Amino acid sequence: MGQVRKSDALPEWASATQASPTVAPNHKSIYCERVHGGYGVCEMSDRVHIPNELQRQLMLEVGYRCPLCKQTEPLEFEHIDDYAEVQRHEFTNMIVLCASCHGRKRDTSSPRHINRASLRKLKQNLMMLNGRYSDMERRVIEVFQRFVQTDPNTQLPPVFTLPDTMELLTRRLAEDGLVTIQRRDLGYAVNFSDGFTFKHGILLLVLTPTGRDFILNLNSTID
Repeated sequence: MGQVRKSDALPEWASATQASPTVAPNHKSIYCERVHGGYGVCEMSDRVHIPNELQRQLMLEVGYRCPLCKQTEPLEFEHIDDYAEVQRHEFTNMIVLCASCHGRKRDTSSPRHINRASLRKLKQNLMMLNGRYSDMERRVIEVFQRFVQTDPNTQLPPVFTLPDTMELLTRRLAEDGLVTIQRRDLGYAVNFSDGFTFKHGILLLVLTPTGRDFILNLNSTID
């Protein structure tokens, strides 16, 4: 986990009015923006810049406040599985915490500690509750949840079937790696007078190992 320390004096290239984290010219340290213009220097020297859009999505997810203690500043980006291990920035593996809660993360399995397991569960609940997924995607997750609870030891991946016209409504599940989407043509089509042909098909949403882990970490009830 990269620790962050406060930096009172900003270098000339790091303007206090900047809207996003900045990488110093010829310097690998990253100046991480905090809410209300505060900055900190990340100790991890080899991290790649976090894309602005990803930062925005993460901040919106938590409502610009720490989801654990509700503090609004300073806020920091945390990798649930350490960046040193995954070497990439992904929405599903990142969460916003205040500096205090970030510093309390421990590499233990104790339920009394802020650790990977607790952050992963918190992240998944945030994704469910704060609009990451559409209503259709929530219903798909609910069906998969019931399947996993009914037969937790099965090695066969659960499959959910939808009309192929609903692919856009389930794209987040695929983007986050919870499902793979396979399309199957039904073998017939409708031809329109303007020459357009509409082929009927179905989507097979197959739960992935990542999706199974997501399901197992969810609360037993989806509101």
